[in-house]
Amino acid sequence: MASDFYCIDLAQGSKAAKPLPTVSHRRASPLEWEGGKGLSTVRDIERAIDDLSPQELQELYSWLDRHHPQPIDAIVAADLASGRLDLAISRALDDETNGRTRPL
Repeated sequence: MASDFYCIDLAQGSKAAKPLPTVSHRRASPLEWEGGKGLSTVRDIERAIDDLSPQELQELYSWLDRHHPQPIDAIVAADLASGRLDLAISRALDDETNGRTRPL
């Protein structure tokens, strides 16, 4: 790929001018490259994820949430199953039982 920048070999003069290669400054993520080759199968990706540090894994979760969010139903179902909503549900039921609610 040619570019607008050229490298001139001073010993050869301008006859040896060659285009400089285009350089990408984007850093490859651990999931893009493994041993210099791209990850092309689900198994390759699974192995790469298993090798991530806890911080890298959290970064992957954050990236997935931003780029491929789960449907709200899946999020609520997971929150219910894990018990994360138990306290909020208990408080809401207690408020209704004790008359601390009003119709919408």
